[in-house]
Amino acid sequence: MAKSGRRDAAERAEEILLQMRELSNEDPSTRPDIYTFASVINCWANSNTEHSAERAERILNLVENRSTEGDEHLRPTLFTYGAVLNAWAKSRSSEASQRALLILHRIEEKYGQGDETMRPNGPIYNSGEKYIIISL
Repeated sequence: MAKSGRRDAAERAEEILLQMRELSNEDPSTRPDIYTFASVINCWANSNTEHSAERAERILNLVENRSTEGDEHLRPTLFTYGAVLNAWAKSRSSEASQRALLILHRIEEKYGQGDETMRPNGPIYNSGEKYIIISL
């Protein structure tokens, strides 16, 4: 959906995600995993709509909360955080640089706590720098 070109692709992807979550109460095979959530975040990052970065970050927060509560299937990946950084890089919000830095700090904190999969790489830092430069 992220590349469909439809203006409502991200919204539609999020609707499908919500349907999957509801259906999973009766049928666990429809339970969305981290890749499903990351795909929806990526849809928001590529949607270029007014509040897309906020929507992407809101989904990331949901995933982080579920993971913290013990749902290992929803452990955010570096790609998940990178998609939110990408959404903020495209945002015209006056808070974009600050929100991007907070996301970078979350990544660095996880890495500092020993999560080797969260090692920040060039593309992650480049996305964060884009926010800072845009805000100057």
